[in-house]
Amino acid sequence: MNLRLMPGTVVLALLGTLALAACAPAAPATPTPAPKTAAAVPTATSQPVATASASTPTPKPEKVKMATPSVGLVEMAQQIANKKGFFAEENIEAEITRVAPDVSVKALVGGQIDFVFALGSVMRAAAQGVQVKGVMATISKPYHVLVVRPEITEGKALKGKNFGVASPEDSPTQMIRAALRYYGLDPEKDATITTIGGNPERLAGLKGGIIQGTVLEPLYAIKSENEGMRQLLKMSDIMDMPLAGLGASDKMIKERPDVILRVVRATAKGLKYIKDPKNKDEMVEYMVKELNATPAEAKATYSDITKTFSEDGDVPEDAINQEVKQAISQAGAKPTTTVADVFDYSFIKRVKEGR
Repeated sequence: MNLRLMPGTVVLALLGTLALAACAPAAPATPTPAPKTAAAVPTATSQPVATASASTPTPKPEKVKMATPSVGLVEMAQQIANKKGFFAEENIEAEITRVAPDVSVKALVGGQIDFVFALGSVMRAAAQGVQVKGVMATISKPYHVLVVRPEITEGKALKGKNFGVASPEDSPTQMIRAALRYYGLDPEKDATITTIGGNPERLAGLKGGIIQGTVLEPLYAIKSENEGMRQLLKMSDIMDMPLAGLGASDKMIKERPDVILRVVRATAKGLKYIKDPKNKDEMVEYMVKELNATPAEAKATYSDITKTFSEDGDVPEDAINQEVKQAISQAGAKPTTTVADVFDYSFIKRVKEGR
């Protein structure tokens, strides 16, 4: 008998009876016939204990729509995070769609897109008062190369030429303007800038003579050189700017910060995986399969990745200040615009602190 299962008053009465019996003289032993069968007496501990807990169903993954300006390295961190299951670990289902930067920023404000990879475009829009902000940098330095037709051998020969970009006021546009100024030319008077498309389209336009110059990601710059084009200038030699990452609307930052945090955390895992030297061969294979690179092109590009991809999604305030100054001088941003107006560091900070 298990006393713990009895009511308290019954327990006290039984204890008193047992005490009196202990003080009384022992009664003479009388033979007791043995029972025919020895039936087992169940105890409380032999019974299964019912539990009220039930398995909690896993919530459905949070679907997020992401916009990339072009097929290439700009989306690599998110693509790797998706392929390696880092988004799934955060219960995020990511859909990555190619959208021109100027269109994607408008879609971001309108709620049709949740995240934009064209970080420079997001920050320049924010500097002009658009309700968006950068929340993470995946590429903290410009890895682009100014590529021109083979007949152009020096900077001054760029005067009067036509340059291709993905969309007006995107990061490649800013780079071309910076390159023209570097060579002593006026971007507004001495050149034409034409919207033609992403890296593949710009390379095709260059080969076909539709444009005479453009800036390309290193993989496409190497391809262009292999096809007779000329690499004239590495943009990292003349400027410092955060190039790609994650931009979100102010509305989403306010209403769905948990989703942003999980997306930033998963993307940071993707960055770490890409930059880990032991994964180099896998990253080369990714570029061969997904970006139509040759093994030699992919291996050469990987060295640029390790130099320009962010370590953890952070970006120096000085680099963002350069974007702010450029927006103020070229895009009519308010002179009082600050870093906090264009970039929200809180999510990166929480990820770095493990929160």
